[in-house]
Amino acid sequence: MNAEPEDLPPTDEVRVRRAPRIGMFLIAGAIVGAIVAFILTVAFPIDENVGFGPTLGLLLVYGVPIGVGVAAVIAVIVDWSSSRRAAPAIAEREETRLSESDSQLEPDPDPRRPNAPGERLDGGMPEGDQPNA
Repeated sequence: MNAEPEDLPPTDEVRVRRAPRIGMFLIAGAIVGAIVAFILTVAFPIDENVGFGPTLGLLLVYGVPIGVGVAAVIAVIVDWSSSRRAAPAIAEREETRLSESDSQLEPDPDPRRPNAPGERLDGGMPEGDQPNA
């Protein structure tokens, strides 16, 4: 039972790698930048004319973008290193075609979901949403 070449599904050679989630890196960088800004605000004496809140706010304005920038650079480096370790693999291509009977299906005559948000069980409108007669 040897499969003939035309019976085999078409294949492609692909490269498989684990890519980092860039968004998670950026969020982590923003959090680290905010924590560093808070630590710097607490670590040094506060000017009595300015106060704690404005000083923390100023450091957050600079700390969060710097943290996001550093995290973005780290994410690009991790992405670059993961692309170097990508492994080749063989992928089979599948094709799905609708049969003649599937394409002839009739649409649902009542597309509303039962108990849609704002709809009562008896199908009426909620109190107060009645149209003016």
